[in-house]
Amino acid sequence: MAVDSWYYDCSIHICESGDSLKTSIIIITKNNIEYTKLCIESIWRYTEQGTYEIVVVDNGSDDETRAWLHKQTDLITIYNEYNEGFPRACNQGIRVSTGDSILLLNNDVIVTRNWLINLRECLYSSYDIGAVGPVSNSVSYYQAIPVRYTTVEEMQEFAADYNAASIRTEFRVRLIGFCMLIRREVIERIGLLDERFSPGNFEDDDYSIRIVGAGYRLALCRNTFVHHFGSSSFKKNASEFNHLLEVNRMKFRDKWSFDSHNATQIRFGLIDLIEENADQPICVLELNCGCGATLLEMKTRYPQAELYGIDQNVSVVSIAQKFATVRVGALEILKNFPDNFFDYIIVADVLEYAASPKNELLDIAMKLRNQGSILLSVPNVAHYYVLKNLLNGRWSYNELDDPGRKQCNFFTIINLQELMESTGFKISELRGTTLQLAPDDQVMVQKLQAITNISETMQIHANQLLVKAICEKNDKPVVAYPENQV
Repeated sequence: MAVDSWYYDCSIHICESGDSLKTSIIIITKNNIEYTKLCIESIWRYTEQGTYEIVVVDNGSDDETRAWLHKQTDLITIYNEYNEGFPRACNQGIRVSTGDSILLLNNDVIVTRNWLINLRECLYSSYDIGAVGPVSNSVSYYQAIPVRYTTVEEMQEFAADYNAASIRTEFRVRLIGFCMLIRREVIERIGLLDERFSPGNFEDDDYSIRIVGAGYRLALCRNTFVHHFGSSSFKKNASEFNHLLEVNRMKFRDKWSFDSHNATQIRFGLIDLIEENADQPICVLELNCGCGATLLEMKTRYPQAELYGIDQNVSVVSIAQKFATVRVGALEILKNFPDNFFDYIIVADVLEYAASPKNELLDIAMKLRNQGSILLSVPNVAHYYVLKNLLNGRWSYNELDDPGRKQCNFFTIINLQELMESTGFKISELRGTTLQLAPDDQVMVQKLQAITNISETMQIHANQLLVKAICEKNDKPVVAYPENQV
């Protein structure tokens, strides 16, 4: 059989798969036959026949993978002579696929009862949903849920109950590509995966941004669970994997002019400080909003919310504008909004870079309604790891890893409280996020607390301080928002 140039010196073997294909499941293999068998056998068992095809692209396996694949009669298989990487191999599989939707699936995933039915129901529940993904036990970017099973059998029992729930959808600006179902029309519109990210990592970040940029929504399907062993192809060499992550992170930044991790953060800790009824029509502004991931989560929880954002990066604003009123610029743009307009203003990773934190807070207070709240997060300079490095002669304090911004303000619990009080805010809640400490570090923390007489453990354990502070002022009329003002 003649081979097109895009196969990159590979051979292809296509088996009979039936005519009623709807979803093309693309699986990339490189050794790890045990994972591959578990994955494909779970598809056979838990997916209705006639609703899918499986396309396996093998990236030069030298274990028993190819011998096992050759024995199967219901797969479409492509055999690469060398490891072409995940994005390129996925593109090979997509090109020979025939389904109306494409499902990119890692070979270290075990699927479960109703998994594809639920994902397809979510994908086609709205014309503008471009791709969906499930939850799992081991996956990044807030797609993991806690589980207690210890065997495959227990996992399948857990999943059967979990997947029986009615459809529950959350919208995201990014999905992890370990199991991503995509409309065929989306791929035809935006193109294939970007092969610059070969051998793998950040191609799913890139594809997510491209999907959202094209006007589609990304949905996390909360009633679909699959098991994921997790990075089986990379975790055997942790240092190589970490190096690849950093290299591809820079490739993404060079392409899009923003850092994917920082720009797509969801500030769950700050959102959790809001106490409103789900149907409350609240008005929310986020400073330094990035791609709007936090605002999008706000919209999931509070469907009637009016969402606004400000960010200096044109690229991230173009994404956030898909679902919120977002403007490009520095904090000075805040002055263009009417006074007494917002119920909540989210201020995360802002004050530590501000020329004058006090003036910024005074400006924010002007824009909040009476009893409106600021939701604030800042890094805690008194955190144990900062003190430990300082005692060892090191000062490398760069929380955001953002070369374009220089931190010039540092906060502890006490001086943050003093700053808030001096600008007319009353702190109603103060929380802290913590990091896992090693046993030796626990001992040192106890010694530091004894030396300094620190009674409040948060002062040394919290790496990030989360604050909800109420703006108390005389009642003023609420100003209607003029559309052309900002």
